[in-house]
Amino acid sequence: MESATATGLNHTGEYMRSIQRYVVLPPFTFIAGLALAGCGSSPSTPTPSPTPTVAPTSSPTPPPTTMPSPFGQCVPTPPPLYGIKVTVHVDNGFKKVLDSRAVVGPDPGYCGQYSTGGTYCSTAPEGDPRAVPCDILVIGNAKDTGRPGPTWTFNGKACFPVGSNMGGIADCENHPDNQFLVIARGSGSFLACAANGLCGGLDIP
Repeated sequence: MESATATGLNHTGEYMRSIQRYVVLPPFTFIAGLALAGCGSSPSTPTPSPTPTVAPTSSPTPPPTTMPSPFGQCVPTPPPLYGIKVTVHVDNGFKKVLDSRAVVGPDPGYCGQYSTGGTYCSTAPEGDPRAVPCDILVIGNAKDTGRPGPTWTFNGKACFPVGSNMGGIADCENHPDNQFLVIARGSGSFLACAANGLCGGLDIP
């Protein structure tokens, strides 16, 4: 009995020590597990800031195109405008195209060296690169179209705008490409006037 009791106590003692070991170990294991869990967890990813939207910028409006200036292209400067010579450029009977050229002077020196001679002359010979810019320089721009060249009238009335195509009535119509030209229909007095008021004309019977 003593042996059995001693053995039983011994087993009981061993059993209790085993229980104590079992009871003591879990807290340590739980704490260590938390530490390991903290070490192994990945850090939270920060939320990226939204990319700011850049407002589209509009391209600058190009400046309006202007007519080339005759200054610098007409050298030497011709004498003052004396008048305008009007001639028939194309003759189709009832419908004609009239042409105009500036007449400058009196200046025999200029006319003899840079034009066709005489006291009064054109700003430059026909076909000379100076002819158009010099004519623009002394004549200026038309009052009705704003283009370089004279203002045309028919029997004292302003010419019709470009493309009017008035047909069979006597009139004048501004040329589509060149203010120094005009479309003339029928009989009457066709006049070309510079910006300073000096004019030249042609009467068509």
